[in-house]
Formats: sequence, structure tokens, C-alpha cells
Amino acid sequence: MYHFFKMLLTKRILEGKQKLIQFNTKLNAKRKIKLIIASRNTPRLTQEEERLAHSFFKTRGYKLNNVHWHMHLKAVSGEFYANYIPEDIYRPLIDPKLNQMTHWPALIDKNLTYNLFSEFNQPKVIVHNINGFYYVNNEIVDEYNAIMACLKHKDSFIIKPTVESGKGKLVQKVTLNTKNKKEEQIRLQKLFVVYKKDFIVQEVVSQSETMKALNPSSLNTLRVASYLRQDGSVHILSTVSRIGNPNSSTDNYSLEGIICGIKENGDFKDVAYTKGKKIQASPSGISFSACSVPNYQSVKKVVKALHIKVPYFRIISWDIGIDIKDDPIFIEYNVYNQSLELHQITNGPMFGEFTDEILRIGKLSNTRQSD
Repeated sequence: MYHFFKMLLTKRILEGKQKLIQFNTKLNAKRKIKLIIASRNTPRLTQEEERLAHSFFKTRGYKLNNVHWHMHLKAVSGEFYANYIPEDIYRPLIDPKLNQMTHWPALIDKNLTYNLFSEFNQPKVIVHNINGFYYVNNEIVDEYNAIMACLKHKDSFIIKPTVESGKGKLVQKVTLNTKNKKEEQIRLQKLFVVYKKDFIVQEVVSQSETMKALNPSSLNTLRVASYLRQDGSVHILSTVSRIGNPNSSTDNYSLEGIICGIKENGDFKDVAYTKGKKIQASPSGISFSACSVPNYQSVKKVVKALHIKVPYFRIISWDIGIDIKDDPIFIEYNVYNQSLELHQITNGPMFGEFTDEILRIGKLSNTRQSD
């Protein structure tokens, strides 16, 4: 009897915790879109568009509490679709059914991706910091030797957190002055203090000349969303090119970067977006209509091979670069609080032909998560 009540109590506690997380996730998504709409004075939808959006979700068992995401996506892209997926539906209701959040903190640590995806092309590591321990060449070293490893590199490097580092937080490019070794040693000591623990120091990727030409100061990457179906097949849902602005070392859209949709054959779409407005050329003056991702079929092949390594997550947003040899290079992957915004602005409704299938999964009970 004791064990029965203990199991019942544990179940109720876990259910309560899940509902609280769901509530907070939905609230955060609503806050985000309300701030966007207010800051841009976003126009309302027509009555017919509102009716279509509400009807689409109602017939699939969902209650659309507002049309704020539809308003925003239409205002930026100029296109209305009833099947845009609002993030205040995706994040609290669908994401938890597709992605096992209990595995999230460990498996997305950027230090561990070198073990998870060891056979794939990745930026070369100079120093790992894992839970405060420094690693150089897979051996634990003290801080002094970690700093010396950076100084021996004699070039620029990237330093970034390995846990909870979304939206380009604390990702920076560091250029060393090798003529003042003592000063640079002190500088790196201070830098390591700022990052505390759980960070990584990587070589700067020598990127494809085609991608570099779009904006030379940043690593211009692809954000590829993939979906793992119950039958084991992986499908590319959407690909977006992310391009930095002049003098910026990051390509993050939230930091005023540029996003451009990529077609099935790897060609860029004619129009890109930045700061909520449309543009037709990169900061360097290259017309997007004349651009194509080098070796794009290999990008899709690599993403599919990467995804089956981590079946805990059925929808993943991958950041893929193109190196100097025009080969795909894995940068990182995102599974927690994934944003659908970039994809839906550039490529339309996120789930495409799998929309009804994924929405059905979102309605399944936790004990029946299958297609």
C-alpha cells in the first residue's frame, strides 16, 4: 500500500511539474510575440484570415488563443498562411512530445558534441572547459597550460559557452597580439574568469569563398531543421542561410543578422530579411538571386546522418557551415526552445507536408507517442 501511494504521489508531482513548465513556456512565447508586435506596430489580419487560422487549428484539435504569430509572420514576409505554427502552441504542446527534455542539458553540451559526432567534420578545438576542468588534447591540464595552448595558437580563435548559449550569447572572436605575450596571458586569464566554466575555445573556421563573400567578417551558416519520423527516416523541413552584418563576427538574426531561405536545390531565394525588412543583396552587395549553397546535397546528407545519432530529439535545428573545401562542417545543434520564426519568415509554414502528422503527435498522450 505504501508503494502504491508513493507511486501515485510521484506521478502527481511529475504531472504538476510538467504543467508548470508548459505554462511558463507558453507564457514566454506569448510575451516574446507581444513585444515584437508592439515594437513594430504590426497590422491586424483581415477577418477572413483570422477565421481561416482559427478554423485550421480547431479542426486539428487545438485552440488558437490569438493570431499574433500569424500577424507577425505575414507582416514580415508579406504572405499569409493559416498553417503557420505559433510558438505558443509549438513550444508547450508539440515540442515536449517530440523531444525528450530530460536528455537536453547533457546531450547539447557543445563540449560533448565532439564525442557524439566524432566522425563528422567540426571546428578544431584548442581548449575544452568542462565543469571547471580544462582539457587540451583530451588531457586535463591546469589553467596556465590552457592559456599557453591558446597563446601557442598565434591566431584568432572563437570562445563561447557550451551550455545555454542561444542567440549568440557570449560568443566572441578573440584576436591575439603575439608581440605582447605577457599582456595577452593576463588578458586570457581575465577572459576565462568571465566564462567561469563550461566553455570551449575553437579555431576560426576557414569558410567557403562563396559563403564568405556574403559578409567576410562572420561565419555565415545554414540553419537546417530536420524531422525524424517514427519509421526512422529523416526529412529536411527547412533550410535558412544566416549572414552577419559588416564588422560582426556572428550571423545571429536576433543580433540584426540577415536570413534568407534556401530552395530544395540549394539556391538562395531572391529576398532576405533583416530587422523586419526585406533586402535583395548581402552587405557586400551580392544579389541573393545569384547565390547558391556550395555542395548543398552533401549538407542534407550530413544532417540526416547526424540526426540518427540523437533519436531522443525528433525535431532538431542544426547549424552547418561550409568550409574552405566547400564541405559541410557541423557547428552545433539546438533542441531546447527552438524558434520556428526564421524558417516561417523565409520558407513559409514550418512543417510542410508533415503538418498534420506532427500536429497529431502533439495531441497524443505521453504514453502513446507514435505515428
